[in-house]
Amino acid sequence: MDIIYYFFGLGGGLIASGGIFLLMLQGVVRHWEDRYRDPFTRPVCRPAGYGCQMRREESLDSATEWCGTFFCAVMFGFGFLAAKEFPPIGWPIFGFFAATAAYVCGRQVQHHLNQARSSRLGFLGEVAVAEELAKLPNQEWQIFHDVPMRGDDGSEFNIDHVAIGPPGIFAIETKTWSKSRLRMKKDYRLRVEGDQVIFPDEQRKELPLSQAKGAAVALASWLDEKTGEKPWVHAQVVMPGWAVTYSGAQNKQLCEIGCIRTFLQNTEGRLSPVRRSELAAAVEEKCRTLTFEKAGNFLSAYSHHAPPSPAKSIKEKSAISPAGA
Repeated sequence: MDIIYYFFGLGGGLIASGGIFLLMLQGVVRHWEDRYRDPFTRPVCRPAGYGCQMRREESLDSATEWCGTFFCAVMFGFGFLAAKEFPPIGWPIFGFFAATAAYVCGRQVQHHLNQARSSRLGFLGEVAVAEELAKLPNQEWQIFHDVPMRGDDGSEFNIDHVAIGPPGIFAIETKTWSKSRLRMKKDYRLRVEGDQVIFPDEQRKELPLSQAKGAAVALASWLDEKTGEKPWVHAQVVMPGWAVTYSGAQNKQLCEIGCIRTFLQNTEGRLSPVRRSELAAAVEEKCRTLTFEKAGNFLSAYSHHAPPSPAKSIKEKSAISPAGA
């Protein structure tokens, strides 16, 4: 009977504590809803790296949830062991289940933390490319970031950057690959041979152009539906932090960050100012999805991984993220 008492006592205490915490948090959200209103009158464009920031927050939230799961499992185990008449075999059983829970939860935490680190790296890369694209002449070029798109199969994805200028329209994907901690000669250079990228340690990877080409096709199809005329969209991949060299004459669709402006400006093609304005207006409408709204009820705020903010809470359709502030 002691086991049952401890089980219900510990479980009831955890549930009651959790319920009180949720009610208090919901009261805070409602307090800000009643006291403050939105200062903005229209949506804002998505900033560079917005999607990466959203994925990073989701990964960190998942890691925290797995840590909480492990803590609760251990607490329940101690509750059972606290029973006076628990048999001696209980300690080995508890140790086995505690070790299993630690392994499973630890692997999940490691997985989500690695995802958060990758998303952080991608965010920094996209911001670096956005800074370089911002140096293009403002009178001729318009730059948009994290453009949401939908593929032919219904899948949703984002184009890291879209540049519209006199030579045409470009779908630019940023690939931020980390470097090895092992120092070696010219460890900052990537070599492109055919359809492969060769790293300083001679490791080979497939040239990451398929994603950029798919994004260019999707963007062209969407602009055709939006404007009634299908433009040619150039696909480009940028590798921030690396120096890219080519073996032989090749179409340099993969370049280092310092060459992206030269590549865009020297591309053959011509868009009239009227056509550029039409395309830019369509893409801007597609990007202008972030609205500064009230945090909403507790369930909607919690389900999209963002606490309410006294100054503002950014909500993209049904997703709130402080990264877009």
